[in-house]
Amino acid sequence: MAFSYLFCLLPLTVLASDAISPASQNSVQPQAYATAYHEARQSNRPLVVVVGAKWCPACQRLEKEGVPGLQQAGIFKKAVLALVDYDEEPELAQKLTEGGPIPQLFVFHPTENGFQGQRMVGYPSRQAVINFVAAALKKEEGKRDTNKAQGAPAPTSPSNQQATFGR
Repeated sequence: MAFSYLFCLLPLTVLASDAISPASQNSVQPQAYATAYHEARQSNRPLVVVVGAKWCPACQRLEKEGVPGLQQAGIFKKAVLALVDYDEEPELAQKLTEGGPIPQLFVFHPTENGFQGQRMVGYPSRQAVINFVAAALKKEEGKRDTNKAQGAPAPTSPSNQQATFGR
């Protein structure tokens, strides 16, 4: 009898700890691309874009490990985050990745001629993602040993897509 009572309380304890944890209160929620693009443009902040898919293990790891690592490093105080699901928004994902493999991570900087950026292909590690984004935010485009990305495409219409590919 005591075992079943304890078993029933365990889920409530987990829910309560999630509700009051400082990390969950300060968590930045990823946005749909169109929303994030417009927010970045209006606030003149960089746009961090993750392109992935539900079926891609590396994409899942990037979303579950890399994005929280960026959050903990304070990146989203300086930048706006968007997640693009390759299956939900294939046209946008193709434009961004130029038909390349996923996951891909982009850091687009606002310029006079729109957004210009850098890309990382794959998910080497949480620390590699943090280092890439932090360096991309500090360095001028083209002075880093990363693949240059074309400019961030303007969204064709506001997206009502959910900004996740792993949940």
